[in-house]
Amino acid sequence: MKARSIKHYLLIVGIAAVSLLVLVTAWQLVKLQTNPPTPLTEIAKPVIKMDLQAPNDFGWLSDHEIFFLREKNQGDFLCVKADIRDGSESIIEELSPYLQDMEERGKYFNMFASPSGKRLGITYGIHTNATRVMFDFENKTATEFKKVQVTTHNNCWLPDESGWFSWIPDKSEDENKTSHWLIKPIVFSTQNQEWQVEQMVLPFLPLPPFQIRNATHLVMVQLSNNFEESEEDILVSMVPFNSKSPESNSASQLMVQNAMMTFNLDICTSENGHLWLIVHDQYANAWRVRRTPTFPFLSFDTTQLQIELWDIETKQSIMLEPDVPFKNPRHFHLNPSGTHFSFIYQGQIWVAEVAEFLDYPRATLDIESDYLSN
Repeated sequence: MKARSIKHYLLIVGIAAVSLLVLVTAWQLVKLQTNPPTPLTEIAKPVIKMDLQAPNDFGWLSDHEIFFLREKNQGDFLCVKADIRDGSESIIEELSPYLQDMEERGKYFNMFASPSGKRLGITYGIHTNATRVMFDFENKTATEFKKVQVTTHNNCWLPDESGWFSWIPDKSEDENKTSHWLIKPIVFSTQNQEWQVEQMVLPFLPLPPFQIRNATHLVMVQLSNNFEESEEDILVSMVPFNSKSPESNSASQLMVQNAMMTFNLDICTSENGHLWLIVHDQYANAWRVRRTPTFPFLSFDTTQLQIELWDIETKQSIMLEPDVPFKNPRHFHLNPSGTHFSFIYQGQIWVAEVAEFLDYPRATLDIESDYLSN
């Protein structure tokens, strides 16, 4: 009799669990039909088909021009400038001498535009002894900087765009066993006498990008726990140039909570540093139902891709949850004025207007004004 009661109880529990699962699935399907998320590919438009044999470096040269690479011969590349208004393309011939024999120069290669798009930085060769070239589009001149026998990364353009400095992080501990990061800057500039960036001791490891604001403060991104947890808060700090230890002098603004440290983490800014675009994965509160083009035409995800647009002047944030059915978009960039953003998706460069991004019906968050110090 007792065994029969237990079986009856387990049967009721099983029926209840199945019923609950059916109700949750039905609710997700109804929600998907009544309020489907607008795919990012409907907001943005493909403007450039990339060469899959060339590095995927690209960026904005102006509010309507994008540079990207195309293979000419094996190991030789061309830098192409495309106008997104009419689709016209032109080759920047002055850069061709620096884009040859890449297979013999090692695997390290990076091209990055200045915030205004008027200058282009190129680094290539052996990572610990790379060649660094700055190209000026106005004067059509290239400046090759002296090689440094050290690995550098995290490039930050100087305010006058006469060059950039790279940081060499070195983690150490003081007598009190408190971990900190010693950041040694190396300046590559045509005006070295005017820019002497001192080394700083930070309580965190900064992440790209970096922005110099009003020529007095360095704006940088940090993680709350320095990769110690699977989910972290992303913060922005403003560090005075004249401070070697910004721990007591900088202000931080909480930007993104519980971001997952995955390959989708991407952060970019506008020229003046007011607008920040942050892309990251985040655990969903519940299973997320997504349409797919193949059978069974539905998938269940435990994570979701978040795109957040932050204006640190108005202290507001807009969140967008795109529904991308295939490979996630990569390499987000804002144009100099912050009117458009671009990304790579399925071998193409896509561009979307920020105005359409802001008009998307999602939550608007207000940031407390005392979080950010001018």
